[in-house]
Amino acid sequence: MKQGSSTVIGLLTFLLLATFGAAAYFVSRAYSAQQGQSAAIQEVEQHKKKAADLGQVAGRLEAGWQSAATEADNAVAQLDQFRSLVVDQDKEIEYLLNNLQTLSNQLNTASASEQNLNQRMIQLDKEKRGATEASSALRDQLSALEKEFDTLKIANPGAIPPAVPPPTVAGLTPAEIRDRLNELAQFKASGVTSGAATPTVSKPSVLTGISGTVREVNAEFDFVILDLGAPNGVKAGDEFAVTRAKEPVGRLRVRRLHSGLCICDIIVDQTRRAIMRGDRVEQLK
Repeated sequence: MKQGSSTVIGLLTFLLLATFGAAAYFVSRAYSAQQGQSAAIQEVEQHKKKAADLGQVAGRLEAGWQSAATEADNAVAQLDQFRSLVVDQDKEIEYLLNNLQTLSNQLNTASASEQNLNQRMIQLDKEKRGATEASSALRDQLSALEKEFDTLKIANPGAIPPAVPPPTVAGLTPAEIRDRLNELAQFKASGVTSGAATPTVSKPSVLTGISGTVREVNAEFDFVILDLGAPNGVKAGDEFAVTRAKEPVGRLRVRRLHSGLCICDIIVDQTRRAIMRGDRVEQLK
C-alpha cells in the first residue's frame, strides 16, 4: 500500500510540475506576445506618422507641380508672343531693307543726275564765259569804232557825207550793238528775254492730277528742277503750271527726265513772276 501511495504521489507531483511548467511556458509566451503586440502598435503608429508626413510632402509636391504647370503654361504663352514679335520684327526688318535698297537706288540715280547737272553747269558756264568774252570784244570794237568815227569827224567834218551808212561790226551798226548790249544788260538784271512783251499767264483749265513742288531754281539760265520724274508719269515736253498760294506764277516745259527728278525750261512769255523753291506745280494735258 505504501508503495502504491508513493507512486500516486509521484505521479501527482509530476503532473503538478508539468502543469506549472506548461503554465509558466504559456505565461511566458503570452508576455512575449503582449510585448510583440506593443512593439507592433508602436511601429504601426510610427508608420501612420510617416504616412501623414509623406501625405503632407505629397500635398506640397502636388501644389508645387500645379504651380510649375501654371508657370510652364505662362512661359509657353510668352514664348508664342515672343515668336509673334520675332515674326513681326523680321517683316519690319525686311521692309526696312527694301526701303534701304530703294533709297540706295534713288541715291545712285540722284548722284548720276548730279553729275549730269554738274557737267551741264560746266558747259553752260563755258557758254556764258564765251558770250561774255564775245560781248566784251564787241564793246571794245564799238568803242574803237566810235573813237575812230569821232576822230575822222573832228579831223575832216565834210569828208563823211550824212547819207553814208555807219560802219558795222559782225553785221551790226554801232547803234544796234549799243541797243543789243543794253538788252543784254536788262536781260541779266531782270531774267526776261530781250524784246519780249509783258508776259501773261492764262490759268490752266485742264490738269492731269500729277503735282509736285519746285526743288531748285536757276534764274541765270532759266531752268527749274522739279521733284517729279519718269516714275510719276512725266514725259519730256510735258508742261506744268506753277502756282504760289493758289495764285498763277508761270509755266514750265520738261526738257530732261531723271528718276524722281526732271529739268524744265521756263516758258518766259507765260511767266509773270519769278519762280521760287517750294512753288506748287501741276501737269497740264
